[in-house]
Amino acid sequence: MPRAFAKPTPLPQPVRTFSPHGGQAVDLALKTHLSSAYVEIHRLREWIGHLADVAGMAPADLFDLRIAAIEAFIHIIEEAYEGDQHGVVKATLLLRGGEVRLVLRDYGRKLSASVEEDACVPGAGGANLFLIRRLVDEVKFHTSMPRGTAIEILKRFDRQPAAEPGRRFRGDRKS
Repeated sequence: MPRAFAKPTPLPQPVRTFSPHGGQAVDLALKTHLSSAYVEIHRLREWIGHLADVAGMAPADLFDLRIAAIEAFIHIIEEAYEGDQHGVVKATLLLRGGEVRLVLRDYGRKLSASVEEDACVPGAGGANLFLIRRLVDEVKFHTSMPRGTAIEILKRFDRQPAAEPGRRFRGDRKS
């Protein structure tokens, strides 16, 4: 049975954990929990799509964010949980102006420092991170937590104007 998503609503108070600039208010925050199973990739994609609808994100920016999120999620499954489908991944999306921050937090094995440092050159273990760094504006690894790691991804984007009824965006196919 598919899981339902809550309608996104702005937060009345600042979000302090992993916020863009230490406690500044955000326009919108979405949170969800995923299991560390590959079948959750579809749910992650759809969840990010909900944010894009609200934010007015261009399709190219949405594509980059989705691919980066999927690669980070796969990295967590393979590295932190070593393929175990019973791990927990907490996902947070923060929207502020023309930037989105995605934080994927796991409670599995810590990331290796060498993978984090050498992610500019793709290797067998760092190919996911190499791709993520090419698609988004900033990637941070929070490894100081007692258990697990958090991968924080920043994607800046230009907002699209809202479509008028019956009018299509450039690039949309006619049906």
